[in-house]
Amino acid sequence: MPLLRPGTTTLTAPDFGQGQRVYTLGLEESRAPLRGPMTTYLQLVSKTPVLLTTLALTLILVAAFWALPICGETLDGTWGYTHKDAVAALEGYGPEGRRVYAWSSATLDTLFPLAYVSLLAGLLYRFPLTPRLSSLAYLPVGVGAIDLCENIQIILLILLYPNVFAVQVASASLFTMSKLVAFSLCLTLAVTFNLDYSRRW
Repeated sequence: MPLLRPGTTTLTAPDFGQGQRVYTLGLEESRAPLRGPMTTYLQLVSKTPVLLTTLALTLILVAAFWALPICGETLDGTWGYTHKDAVAALEGYGPEGRRVYAWSSATLDTLFPLAYVSLLAGLLYRFPLTPRLSSLAYLPVGVGAIDLCENIQIILLILLYPNVFAVQVASASLFTMSKLVAFSLCLTLAVTFNLDYSRRW
């Protein structure tokens, strides 16, 4: 009597005079793909409605940052700053500017990484140059983590002003420069992937 072993695609049948003969069936074993939390997240943010939502939210937050009543350029938008630069900038903001800056760093600049990380990750996951390059969609998550760490450093500088230590400024400046480099890289990749996809289709 032919036997089909559970979980296999081979059929074992007796062959009189020659023992048993194994036949391979033209069937593929169906298995559910492994899906971790990050894969689920990337599949979600790569959907068109979510991409449009995160794009709109990113643009709204950028406009909100420009409208903040802070006198002078913010530290998190500056390419590297020394202890002297940071103290001068914090002094120039004034009490009200420092209060607004600290508030925006804890609120708006916490939402902002969530928005642009989801946008960039969704674009990189949906339009990779090759299937293997879809793993680059994890890079924006790292950028967001750096951005959040930078926010903490900026808030500490504001709260401790005028007693700001050089090591704190150096740490904050390092996070700022790392964020700007990593963000620029992810943005360049996302634009490149989308232009290539548009050219091919």
